[in-house]
Amino acid sequence: MNNVLTKPNKKFKFVLILGLVANFWLAYESYELHKLKTAFNTIQISEPNPDLNKQIASLKKEVLLMNKVQQKYQNKKIAIQTSKIAAQQKEIAAQQKEIETQKQKIAQLHGEIRNLNVDKGVKVDKEVVEKILLKNPEIVIQSIAEYRFQEEQNFSNNDKKVIHNNYEQLYQNTQDPYIGNKNGTQLMVEFIDYNCDSCKRFSKTAQKLVANNPNLKIIIKEFPVFGETSGSSYGAKIANALYLKYPQKYYDFHKLLIDHTGDLTSNIVKVHLKRVGVTISDLEPLLKDSESNIANNKILAEKIGVNSTPSVFLGNEKINQLSYEDIQKKLDSINS
Repeated sequence: MNNVLTKPNKKFKFVLILGLVANFWLAYESYELHKLKTAFNTIQISEPNPDLNKQIASLKKEVLLMNKVQQKYQNKKIAIQTSKIAAQQKEIAAQQKEIETQKQKIAQLHGEIRNLNVDKGVKVDKEVVEKILLKNPEIVIQSIAEYRFQEEQNFSNNDKKVIHNNYEQLYQNTQDPYIGNKNGTQLMVEFIDYNCDSCKRFSKTAQKLVANNPNLKIIIKEFPVFGETSGSSYGAKIANALYLKYPQKYYDFHKLLIDHTGDLTSNIVKVHLKRVGVTISDLEPLLKDSESNIANNKILAEKIGVNSTPSVFLGNEKINQLSYEDIQKKLDSINS
């Protein structure tokens, strides 16, 4: 029996140890809970700042004030610009008034000079004339302007003579293609390059002129200006050859080339040629004739002063204003 009391069995030892562990764990949990409570009690909860709304309101006022200042600055800037424009307009009006005054003076002085009546033997005082010119230099300026105008007229007359001397080659070359009325008596000539942007724009005008003037014949002078290897040079050669063999197909082909957007290459020319039902081999016998005609166009261009495209002629005149309205007026004046 003593052995039983003094030597506890293994089961009793395990229960004893388990109890000790449980007590230790409870003590540890109590300690941790105490720490949490202490930490919680030390937290100071900050209350909302009562001035926060005032600060926000103040910031809003500042923003509104800045917007007003900026708007005021913009309005002032606009007012200054408006004032400058008004001042400039006033200055222009003053200048125009001064010009009118000078014109009146010039007219008056011209009258005085005419009244000197030099033809009747009245001696003109050189000093008087010099004083008049020095006091009124605008007379000299107008005289120079009139001189230049007369020179331009003389130059224009010389141009007309040159055109008249080359009229047959300009207007009556049967190898040149055309658009419009084959038998039209109103004749116009256009030197073109298919890669020329101005030619592409004028093409619209030419088509409108043909549509509204049934008696108009526009002769096309193939005149490539971008070099022998350019796509437009190849296009000119093919177009002229096409006209020589299939004149009825020329207009459609010409329109495909001139309406093409972007750079015209030889490959694109061949594509457009197929679209009108013709192949390069069909035109080979006439390519030399086409090249010869284009060479003759270049010689003619040099004679009559053509060095760019489009260059347009009507009668014995080279047309410088290429708008539809300007050319139509000229055509109307010929008809009247």
